[in-house]
Amino acid sequence: MMKKNIQFLNILFAFVMVAIVFQSCKEDEYVYSAGDAFHFASGAAEIPESSSNPQLIPIIFSKTSAIGGNVTVEISSPTAIEGQDYVVTSPSTTFDYGANDYVDTLYIQPIDNSTQQPNHILNVVLASGSASLGYPGLEGTTSLDTMVVTIIDDDCPQIATLAGSYTSSTIGGGGDGSGAINGEAAEFTYNNVRTITEETAGNNTRYVIDDITMGLYLDGYGSSNNTATFDWTPASGTITIDMAASPDYVYGGDSFFGSGMAVDNCDGILQEIQLDWSNSYGDQGMTVLSPQ
Repeated sequence: MMKKNIQFLNILFAFVMVAIVFQSCKEDEYVYSAGDAFHFASGAAEIPESSSNPQLIPIIFSKTSAIGGNVTVEISSPTAIEGQDYVVTSPSTTFDYGANDYVDTLYIQPIDNSTQQPNHILNVVLASGSASLGYPGLEGTTSLDTMVVTIIDDDCPQIATLAGSYTSSTIGGGGDGSGAINGEAAEFTYNNVRTITEETAGNNTRYVIDDITMGLYLDGYGSSNNTATFDWTPASGTITIDMAASPDYVYGGDSFFGSGMAVDNCDGILQEIQLDWSNSYGDQGMTVLSPQ
C-alpha cells in the first residue's frame, strides 16, 4: 500500500512539473519588450469647436534611465486647415526632454465659426525622435504613436430667411410726445398680420417690415402703416433696426429704432421674432412675431 502511494505521488509531481514548464513556455511567448520610447497617453480625444480651452495632448517619454531626448510631432487632416479650423498653441512641435523630464504637452486650440459642417479629424503622429516611437508592447509591437483628435462641430443650422407673414402680439402703446409712453403699456394686436420682405443692398441682405408700429398707427391713431428696415445677423440671430432707413413716414421728423432676436431651437426652423421698437415721440412696443 505504501509503495502505491509513493508511485501516485511521483506521477502527480511529474504532472505538476510538466504543467509548470508548459505554462512557462506560454508566458515566454508574450514577454513585454521594454525600452526608451515616446508615446501618447491615449489614442483618441474629442473637443468641441467652440471650446475656449485647447486640447491638451501629453507626450510621455518612458525610459529606463535618466537620459534626455527629443521628439517631433506632425499633424495632418483630410478636411481641417491650420489657422482656419485649429491652431497649435505650443511654442513648437518639437519637444526636448531633460534627464529628469518625462512628460511634455502639445496644445491644439479649435477655431470656432458659425457655419455648420462635418466634424474635423486631426491625425497627430510622432514623426521622429531620439528613442522608439510608440509604447513598447507585446512581442515588441508598439502602439500610441498616433492619436486621433476629433473637433466636434457644435454650430446650429442657420435660419434661411426672415421673409414671410407673421401674426403679432405687442405690449406697448402710443407716446406722450417726450419719448415716454402715454399711460401704461398694454397688450394690443391691432391689424396683427405683418409681412416681412427681403431686399438686397449691395452685398448685404436687409429686411423691410410693412409696419413697425404693429398696427398702432393704422388702428390706434387712424392714420396708416409705417415701414421700417432692419439688419439681421444669422450667426447670432440679432436684429437691428436701421434708424436712417426707418423714418416716420406718416408724421415726419422722427425715426424708429430698436433691436431684437430671431429665435429657433438650433434646428434652422424659425420659432419667432422678438422685436423691441420705439421712436423719440414715445410710440413703442415689445413685439413677438409668430410665423404663419
